[in-house]
Amino acid sequence: MAQEKKRIGILTAGGDSPGLNAAIRGFGKAAIGNGWELLGYRDGIRGLVENRYSLLDPKALSGILTIGGTVLGTSRDKVHRMVVDGEVRDMRDQVVANYEKEGLSGLVLLGGGGTAKNAMRLAQAGLNVITLPKTIDNDIARTDTTFGFATAMEIGLPVVWVVMVSAIAGVPAAAVAGWWGWVVGLSALVWVECGVLAVNGGRCPSTDWAAAYTEERAPNFDIYLPAWLAEHNKVIFGTMFVGGELMALWCWMRRG
Repeated sequence: MAQEKKRIGILTAGGDSPGLNAAIRGFGKAAIGNGWELLGYRDGIRGLVENRYSLLDPKALSGILTIGGTVLGTSRDKVHRMVVDGEVRDMRDQVVANYEKEGLSGLVLLGGGGTAKNAMRLAQAGLNVITLPKTIDNDIARTDTTFGFATAMEIGLPVVWVVMVSAIAGVPAAAVAGWWGWVVGLSALVWVECGVLAVNGGRCPSTDWAAAYTEERAPNFDIYLPAWLAEHNKVIFGTMFVGGELMALWCWMRRG
């Protein structure tokens, strides 16, 4: 007698995060490889309540790896306090009914802290539920690293660095152009950063923040620059900033 094919539901909930489609695809490929049928619920918990789903077969999973956002859509609904027809209702019984109607063996919820709470409530209602922790904040209990966090660290920190470098380069450029408001604003931004470095013993706070989530301690691990530039960036860009300030002063004195 052939074993009945398992049906698994999957959804994404909460805020957007890098890696959602990759996680959907990764789980989907594994599920299909095990002979399971995968149902992708639309728009988070709300789609689960309204029983809106589509079959995620190999064709549906193809090509989503590099697409941003989530192909399933998302929402921030709470399953026990969902607004339906203008009223706040507990929709756990409806989810249980849909789960049994579709013959599901389990649910996979991709989300952050709120999604984990929804998963707990559904598990308490008797459903088989697991969560894949997703958040750029890496703040899910008993989780080493959430997906989305690495991208936030590897892209977010260099963006901050680029802003500061642009401010340093912008000071002499604005002075030459005679944009003194920009000179003052950009200089102030860099001086604030200098103050932060001084208070923190010459270390960028982002280095300490990044260090909490990795064993890596290369000079460039928190800003992902070429190693030589990361190691000497304070000297290089400090010299550039002092030179820019001197040029701005020279331009100011020559205004008359």
